[in-house]
Amino acid sequence: MNMIQGNAGLGLSVLIIVLTASLALVAVLSAIGVCERCNMESGGVYFLIGHVLGARTSAAIGIVYCFGQVSLLQSAIHSFSLYCVIRLLPYA
Repeated sequence: MNMIQGNAGLGLSVLIIVLTASLALVAVLSAIGVCERCNMESGGVYFLIGHVLGARTSAAIGIVYCFGQVSLLQSAIHSFSLYCVIRLLPYA
């Protein structure tokens, strides 16, 4: 975010944040509409995607969703490693 703010400036950075928040709000409101229309079963987000988009499209999105979860786990591991390095930095 620092690089974006440095290159775009404060005004455009605020605009990026507002656009991102509005896009997230539209996605949340859309998900609320889908949840009100159908009965929620087990599966969570993947069930909703499969119910709305169909079998073929939801299978492709499900694969990307699984890779995203793995990526999230990797970022947690990297964050913990960074914490350990920063914590040991004064002793070096």
